[in-house]
Amino acid sequence: MSPPRPGPHIVEPLSHRRDLLERLLEGPATKPVLVDDLDCFRSTVDRAVRELEDLGFVAREGGTHRITAAGRLAVDQYRDCVGALESVEAATDLLAYVPPDAPLSLSMLEGARTWTPQPHAPNEAFEEIEHRLPDADRLRGCVAAERIPTLRTRL
Repeated sequence: MSPPRPGPHIVEPLSHRRDLLERLLEGPATKPVLVDDLDCFRSTVDRAVRELEDLGFVAREGGTHRITAAGRLAVDQYRDCVGALESVEAATDLLAYVPPDAPLSLSMLEGARTWTPQPHAPNEAFEEIEHRLPDADRLRGCVAAERIPTLRTRL
């Protein structure tokens, strides 16, 4: 049996109401302050606060609203997820050459730069690596093919 997945009742509000949650990470605020800070209508803030309160991500204390621990954790996880998906998206061209069952870790893509050599400059990626290598404390790489074998000795 597979573990339960977060449904749209959690993911969609995080996506649509992220600005409000991010603002509340800065500190509690009243609805009028949220309207000004987020530059939106009062009805939008009312709906967003109500939706996030129902999820337990926002709590009301007197006339102010604050993010809850659950809300903070949800925002952190959402940021991580978006960052991971952006890393995958940025590497899509490179990943097209990787077999679907290859043992990959997302950590290989985080903060990675990918180079797709142009026909007129097939060694561009290797030259970039050679340029950065003296200042690097680590290097992780994946290449589909080595264009010119003599570069191996230079690197």
